[in-house]
Amino acid sequence: MTCLLKKAFLFVLCGVVILMAMHLAFLDNQAHADSRGCERIRWGFLASGYRTICDGPRLPDGSWMRERREWTPAGYVPGYCSYYTCRGGYNRAESTQSWQTYPVTDATIVPGEPGHLPAGSIDIH
Repeated sequence: MTCLLKKAFLFVLCGVVILMAMHLAFLDNQAHADSRGCERIRWGFLASGYRTICDGPRLPDGSWMRERREWTPAGYVPGYCSYYTCRGGYNRAESTQSWQTYPVTDATIVPGEPGHLPAGSIDIH
């Protein structure tokens, strides 16, 4: 019985540590939110998802860090009917297809992506 209590305690302790780490990451992200500029556009097959790009402040050498996320929002996917049968729809959870962070300069901007997004800008297309 003592072994079972130790395992339960460790399980709860691990859960608390994970929640604390997630909370600290959230607070860190909120602290940097004002120093970033972001753009969100429709993206992917039939524009079914989004591409969000957020830029950090320019560094002394003129470069900046860019975070690029391609994702599909949560939502309801409707059903369809064929000649003989109908299928119901379903709820889809939010999913991330790609999430990258990389350094950028004015000379190395990826074609199709915007230039530096100034702090505090939020551009949604």
